[in-house]
Amino acid sequence: YQRRVHGEISKAMFEKSKSAQTLEQEYSQRAKAEFAVGRHKEALEYYKKALDINPLDAIIHSNCSACYCALKDWSSALQHAEVAVDLKPEWAKAWRRCGIALYGLGRMNEAIEAYSKASELEDNKETAHVLCVDT
Repeated sequence: YQRRVHGEISKAMFEKSKSAQTLEQEYSQRAKAEFAVGRHKEALEYYKKALDINPLDAIIHSNCSACYCALKDWSSALQHAEVAVDLKPEWAKAWRRCGIALYGLGRMNEAIEAYSKASELEDNKETAHVLCVDT
């Protein structure tokens, strides 16, 4: 009896987890589509819903940062980029997002450091030159 009940609870938890993952993916896909057509506020709302389901997803935090950058809300962009870096410190894209946000805030030395870290992780000299492009 105890095994059967435990098995049913585990199955229910798995199904709930599976449906949450599906919903998170759906929100992320909708956000990506909205972002692609320039609807950054709408994209951000979908990414926030995905974060409600999985607040420890570095990719979603990075994408929130991109939305905030597009909206020129540099402080919020930096906040999400820093969370992405904390969650995935070896991910160059998270460091680039930090660099963009820092650049937007006018914190050039820190932006250069973030881009340098991204470049080091990617082993790609082009990343360090992104600061030359208007964002």
